[in-house]
This record gives sequence, structure tokens and C-alpha cells, in this order.
Amino acid sequence: MRSAALVATAVTFVACGDRDRSTSNELVPQWFIDTTRTLDIPAQAGDGTLQLANPVGATRFGDGTIAVADAMASAVRFFDENGVLRQSVGRDGAGPGEFASLSWLGRCGIRSLSVWDRQLSRITQFDDSGRVVWLHQLPVGREGEVPPVLLSCSRTGTSVAIGQPTPQEADGRFARFRGPIMVGTTTDQLRGVGASTVVTEWDTETRQSRPLGVRSFVAAADDRFFLAMTDSAVVTVHDLAGVLLRTIPVRGEARPPTPAHVQAAAEALTARISNLDLRRRIQERATMIPAPERLPAFGGLFVDGSGIVWVQLSIPGDSTLVLRGFHPDGAPVAELNVPMYITIFEIGEDYVLGHYEAPSGEPHLVLHRFARAP
Repeated sequence: MRSAALVATAVTFVACGDRDRSTSNELVPQWFIDTTRTLDIPAQAGDGTLQLANPVGATRFGDGTIAVADAMASAVRFFDENGVLRQSVGRDGAGPGEFASLSWLGRCGIRSLSVWDRQLSRITQFDDSGRVVWLHQLPVGREGEVPPVLLSCSRTGTSVAIGQPTPQEADGRFARFRGPIMVGTTTDQLRGVGASTVVTEWDTETRQSRPLGVRSFVAAADDRFFLAMTDSAVVTVHDLAGVLLRTIPVRGEARPPTPAHVQAAAEALTARISNLDLRRRIQERATMIPAPERLPAFGGLFVDGSGIVWVQLSIPGDSTLVLRGFHPDGAPVAELNVPMYITIFEIGEDYVLGHYEAPSGEPHLVLHRFARAP
């Protein structure tokens, strides 16, 4: 096997004054959300039934069904194409179809659904009717293997993960924790490719992650994966052995953080904590940590069903969402502007699926549709 090669690239932002974050390398088509086709699912149904509490992942099937992982309910909810709750599966526990800490949900097959429980270090696979068809135990403490902390998969089952990190780089108060990059399939063990990347920037005084600190995003395609570090201005493309294929430059605006960005970043870091009192206390400590001088370059990385890799240029605390799409060869495809900021769970060929919180704190699941430019 050839040795894996990852690049460390200096930040090369292009300042854009007070214009916007959508400054691109070259002129690309602008795609816009069709606001007349937005599906918004609130926490409470019309009859007062609680149907969402703490969504941590979602995906949409071809028939319009939306599956949502709800960490607080330890359940997977199935909504129809009109946003009506049709089925819930799962409960607290450690048996088949039970969950201790729902952390991620995705489609690693055309008609199957994979749900990751980080505490149990287990992936449960459901069919599209909600029936458990397969359990896969991820490594926990075995020699030479580490459990994942970040997971992505393609529709053909290629899985890429970043493993449990260890502190390796320190800069005064802050330490960068690096984790190994691992590749496998939904039916095989994840195996390291001989490289690592930054998982989080750790504050050694408060002993928790730094809001807006350096981190990495990974996105899986069928025969490759994409990697982005938030202090870099490139996305790197790798084959499944980890070998660097190319880099994709992504130019954006260098911006200083605002109090709104710090608060939103603290909330994002604790979003998967179901204990509301613990979440609040960690958020309060997080907002006291000194913020970086400039905002991260990226807020997310996604691959849609057609193979386009989408780079999220907006971060928590922004009022809108800007995405830039690229072909796997690095050619720019389009920019997509969403009129509100949401936490993205999935990007499809004609939709963006995610969630947001209303001013009251009520969580909403939202599906925005868009039309590709000819």
C-alpha cells in the first residue's frame, strides 16, 4: 500500500471588506432556495404531541420519508413527505434497537439507515420500514484500534471516520488533539490509513473544547474522501488508502468573531448533550474561553448523491448559510444561498436538510428545496 499523504496548508484567505462570504475563485452559478417548497417540522405536532426534542442527524429517502435521530428520546422518528410523524423506533437501553447515546444518522445504502451510538460504540442498521437488520460493534480499546468520534458514509457503504484523539500539539493555553483517519465499509472494520488530523482544540485551563477552535471535517464518497481543517483554505481529496489525489482551494473572507459567533459555537459544541443543566453549565464555561482572532474557514463538508462536494462557508452565529459546490476534480459548480442559518444534516441533489432552533428554543427540522441552474 502506498503511504498516506495529507497536507498542512497555511491559511490563505482573501479579504473581502464588508461584502459577503460568497467571494469565489471564479464566477460560478448562483443557486437559490425555493421558499415556496420548504418543509418545516416543529417540535410539537398540531395536536400537541412532542415529536422532536434533540435532533442529531437526519436523512431523506427517495419516497420523501425523513428519518431523524432524536438523542433525548433515544429514538429514530420517521416522517412522511408532508412532515407527518408516522413511526418511532428505539428506546433507552443496550439491546437491539435500543440506544444509550445517539450521535449520528446517515444512509450508507439506498434503502438502509445506519445509526451510530457513541456510548455503546455501535452502529445499528435499519431498513426503510424501521426494522433492525444488522448490528455492528465498533472497536473499543482493542490493541491498535480506536473508536470513532466523527463518521461519514456514502450511499454505497464506504465509511470514513476520525478516531478518538490524543493531545499532540500545544500552543500555550491550547492543545490540538489529533485523531487517526480510518476507512472501511458498513460491513467491515474501520482501518487506519496511516495519517491523522485535528479533531478539536482543547483549552487546558477549563479542560474543554475551544469554541471556534481548529477542527476537521470529513465527507465520504464511493471511491474517495474529502478532508478540511478549519484553519486552512483548501479541501484535500484522498483515495481510500489515504493517498492525496488533489487539493481544492476555497477562498473566503477573513472575519473576526463576534459575541454571537462565540455563543452559537458554544451551543453547537454542546448540542448533543441531552442533560439540559449540564449543557448550560458547559456553555457558560465555553463562552469564557478566549476566542481566536478570526473565524474558522469552514463550517461543514458534505457530499451529495451526485458526487458534488459542498463546502459550508458559514458558521454558527451567521444569519444565513452559504455553500459552495465543487466537482471531485476541483472544478467549481455553484454557490447555494440559504436564507437562514441551519445545522446541516444532509445535502441531496435538490435539497438541504437540517435543523434550527426558534427564538423560544423549540427545535425545528427543515427541508429546503432548490433547483439546479441549467
